[in-house]
Amino acid sequence: MTTLAKLITKHAFVDIETTGLDSAHDEVIEVGVVFVEGGKIVKTLAQLLKPTRTLPLVIRRLTGLDDETLAARPTLATFAPTLQSALKGWTLVAHNASFEKAFLVSHLDAVKAPILDTCELVHYLHPELKSHSLDALVRHSGHASGIAHRAEQDAHDTFQVLASVLAEVVHKRRLADVRDLLATLSPMEAQLSLAAQLDPH
Repeated sequence: MTTLAKLITKHAFVDIETTGLDSAHDEVIEVGVVFVEGGKIVKTLAQLLKPTRTLPLVIRRLTGLDDETLAARPTLATFAPTLQSALKGWTLVAHNASFEKAFLVSHLDAVKAPILDTCELVHYLHPELKSHSLDALVRHSGHASGIAHRAEQDAHDTFQVLASVLAEVVHKRRLADVRDLLATLSPMEAQLSLAAQLDPH
């Protein structure tokens, strides 16, 4: 079993697109989830959602979505049971997770799953970077991203960024950081196994 398989055991990488930044007034228009088990992508979930208002021009330009495309899609309330069912039993991961939490709070509470923030993790491991935005970290990792500002692609990018950072930390044998990551990401049996491999003394 690879190191990545031991660190990313059963994690769902979540991203959303919204009509704006204010969770009190704006709405979710897309949800993307990439499910990673044993370090490998095993399935994905992508769903466009219909808001109650027309899309702002800036969001149309940013995402490439329009009102006509979303008109026949379900609302978040209609899609919520499917999302909650899909996420149950997974540890959730998001970049700037507070954003997803703010918009999906009731749905994530229903799942009762821990949610990790890759922005915080990478900031801890690489405080020297000028930016910890997802776009900046994609460039730093050398991962070739696809369509930016679409939920499923951003969820893929979040996984690839975390995988790249974890591989680098293990390769450089930053053992204290590996132990901290194990405590954050992996169950106890994987922690003990991998820690013993990396630091036999």
